[in-house]
Amino acid sequence: MARNAVTVPLCSLRIGAVALLAGLVSVACGGDDTTRGAGGVCGGAKCDEVEGGSAGETAEEHPEFRKAIEACEVGASRLRDRTHDERWDSLTSIERTRAECLATANDEIVPAVNDVVRVRADALAGKLRGNIEDYRGARELVCVTLVDASRHALEKSGAVAMEACAAHSELDMAQLISAYVDLGVKPLVLADSRVRYPACWDAFDDEVQDAALASQTLDATEGLMQCVLDANEDASAKLVENIQEQFPGRASKTLEQDTQRGLRSHRNAIKDVCEALTIAGPTVDSGEVNLSWVQCRIGGLSMVGHSGDKLVPGVWPQGAESGPSDSGSGDTGDGEDTGGGESDGSTGSDGDTSTGGDSGGSTGG
Repeated sequence: MARNAVTVPLCSLRIGAVALLAGLVSVACGGDDTTRGAGGVCGGAKCDEVEGGSAGETAEEHPEFRKAIEACEVGASRLRDRTHDERWDSLTSIERTRAECLATANDEIVPAVNDVVRVRADALAGKLRGNIEDYRGARELVCVTLVDASRHALEKSGAVAMEACAAHSELDMAQLISAYVDLGVKPLVLADSRVRYPACWDAFDDEVQDAALASQTLDATEGLMQCVLDANEDASAKLVENIQEQFPGRASKTLEQDTQRGLRSHRNAIKDVCEALTIAGPTVDSGEVNLSWVQCRIGGLSMVGHSGDKLVPGVWPQGAESGPSDSGSGDTGDGEDTGGGESDGSTGSDGDTSTGGDSGGSTGG
């Protein structure tokens, strides 16, 4: 694939039949290495630091990261399959353990990422762990808002929903790391951003189709990122409305401020995390790194809509997934199911048993 293409790594979110959490629990799909972000232009000190590196510095393979993520998902899925769907304490414990397992896997790959960052951009070295902790704090704020706005807020399933949201967010982070850091092995891929933000992607497609310069492609991609951000902020009004209906004693102004604070914290954390991840990516070309940084942030911001749609259906729109006939690279056909399924405690497996997943958005400019 040409290096001047815009690629946002994506993955279909496949769900089972029973929907206590409406598919909040995802699977980590496999994707082709060509789904990594690339192309564009760059400027500033960040790019100057990157240009001194060489691609060979990321040659070391880290298959243990993918295996650890798969083990967390498969283990949680098996426990859910053996748990009655109204054993709320047990289901909550399963999701909490799943979140802790995924967090440990994410933490354990950080030193390997930092080793590459230290060579390429010493000013960023050692900051990733703190950035991920900031992300966890922000996602907790977002998850509280989503759960309070959902039908689970006043039900016994509320605690399960909260823990599952946290676990799903850790899986999101694992997919983001795998999709943008060159770990030398087949990456996990992110959910298809087009599904939740179809209008943003339609506008991007129109703009990037006529892009003749790398700078125009970058501008279009930054416009896409802003559109996704705006869409999340627009959705916050409906979330606040839902919360007020369920908790009439809570002041609207406070709810609005809390919701905006959560989204702002999440946005800032994603920006910092993605900067380190893309520095440690498969390329040291300054233009490619800069565009990849924007793409990573699009994937990170889209996490809000994906989790939000599972907990509060209808607040975010429903678009069509990228497929082989779209501008994206479509289903790679070689992914591996890592288990996982609905956090509904039902017997039998609701996990995805298919292979592959949409790798989404190659939208060449």
